[in-house]
Amino acid sequence: MPSAPEPLERTFAQADVESVARENGLEPIGVRPRLLGYVKELWARRSFVKVLAVSKAHAENQNTYLGQLWTVLSPLMNAAV
Repeated sequence: MPSAPEPLERTFAQADVESVARENGLEPIGVRPRLLGYVKELWARRSFVKVLAVSKAHAENQNTYLGQLWTVLSPLMNAAV
């Protein structure tokens, strides 16, 4: 009969946790990233941002021609003003 598996629980010291996080490229939550790193990350996800914006605009104005027209005209009128 096989023996029971070892428990996966393990206690870490704070230094161990920080070193494991650093080795795996994890960063603290709620800390503002550096500007260059943020721009690089944003550029890498540019296709997702575009698809998200287009799909959201399409979903909001899916069945109304006036809504689709307003989506285009509103920014143009704001720029003109």
